[in-house]
Amino acid sequence: MALLLASVAGCATLESSQGVSTQASADLNSWSSDVDKQLAEMNASGTVSSYASPGQVLDDRPVIGIGELYRTGLSSNHRIAAASAQVQAADAELANAALRFFPSVTGRASMTGTYQDIIDSDNQVFQQGEAYYETSNVALEMRMPIVNIESVFNARKTAAARRKSYVEYIDTAQTYVRDLVLAYVDVAEADAVLVEYRDRVRLLSNHVAGERQRSAAGSGSPEAVKRYEQELANARSQLTLQETRREVALSRIRELTGETVGGVKGHVDLAALALPSPDASTLTNLALRNNARYAAKRYELEVFDDEVRRAAASDFGPTLDAFGSYEYEDRGGSQFGGGAITVQGVLGVELSVPIFNARGNGYQVTTARARNQQISAELAMVRRETESSIALALGNYMLAQQRITHDRAAVGAGSGLISLVGQRIDAGGAIQGEDLEAKLDQASYRRQLAQAEFQLLREWITIKYLVGAISEADIAIFDARS
Repeated sequence: MALLLASVAGCATLESSQGVSTQASADLNSWSSDVDKQLAEMNASGTVSSYASPGQVLDDRPVIGIGELYRTGLSSNHRIAAASAQVQAADAELANAALRFFPSVTGRASMTGTYQDIIDSDNQVFQQGEAYYETSNVALEMRMPIVNIESVFNARKTAAARRKSYVEYIDTAQTYVRDLVLAYVDVAEADAVLVEYRDRVRLLSNHVAGERQRSAAGSGSPEAVKRYEQELANARSQLTLQETRREVALSRIRELTGETVGGVKGHVDLAALALPSPDASTLTNLALRNNARYAAKRYELEVFDDEVRRAAASDFGPTLDAFGSYEYEDRGGSQFGGGAITVQGVLGVELSVPIFNARGNGYQVTTARARNQQISAELAMVRRETESSIALALGNYMLAQQRITHDRAAVGAGSGLISLVGQRIDAGGAIQGEDLEAKLDQASYRRQLAQAEFQLLREWITIKYLVGAISEADIAIFDARS
């Protein structure tokens, strides 16, 4: 897993060790001033919040921190394992492509038995009659390519495929970080929603009990009891639904890490979050340079550019090979009656020129061109998807910031209303329970505020993934230990 740690620790390079690199590190470093400025603006505008998720203990399943889950998942995530195996396969393909430039050497040994019956011959040296003899043959053959254009383009193709596999590995690692953070946010949001519905159930249960007492004492009405019992039943139903949704979020954690947990410990501090840039065009340009999925598709197009050239060279290009052999033969007999031991050496060159359907299976270049056009269309599709995703995520991020501002105002006003009603109750101007609606509304406002903050987190991590800036350092932001 050392490769994963090197890959996701900043995504400083999206290329192989052959020197092909991107501007990821320079772009990441250039964001620092924009981030500092944005953090100052967020702090000044009050868009700063934090949320600690201790995890809900609903059963005997363990509650584990997101940092520990991340480290556990590195060794058990099957997508990462598959991407790592793909890198190894690409390395092997590149090594095999290089070997096509070297000579091929083949050893051959055989032993045969020959039975002859010469019935008639006008050759005086032939001996008529039956004969049986054994022949042993040992040979060493070598062929050295001198001119082979196909091998050149095949080497270029496999080198591009190797770069593509490395970038896909980085994308897999970044996707793992993104999905784990999103799964944690889903669990934390579910915990926040459950807080509201547990508050609702508690408040309504207390109020129903009070209404029943008042109804029994003759100062209440059966209609009020039934109305609040109905609200209580609905709140309990919604609580069950939200608990089910939380289990779905926990199952996503298990899918990613292989761990069965009852909750996830973490910490969210919105003051620590900032976009690489608040400008959509800047984010789009960063994504088109550094997004690993888009970069992998670019390399795939390079693969098929060279595949077209390789196929054309295979279909129409001449080849020139040098060949040689050394052969030892021990023949026990012959048509002439006597045996022989011979040693033979052969050296030569061979020019091969395809004329028509030389390989007997048509022309590879036609298929390669069609695939090249397909990959070109897919690259344009990924580019458009990336641009649209950036615009959508940034728009949702800005809307979430506005929602947070308004929801904070609603929570503040709700707290003031509850305080005023409580003062009236204490002063005898209102009866116990008149603040129920205000408390229920306040629970909803707090849930809406939490959901807006979690939506902000989702869009933030999505944007970081899209611009290729996500790394394991982002796990530390959410880790309860940080």
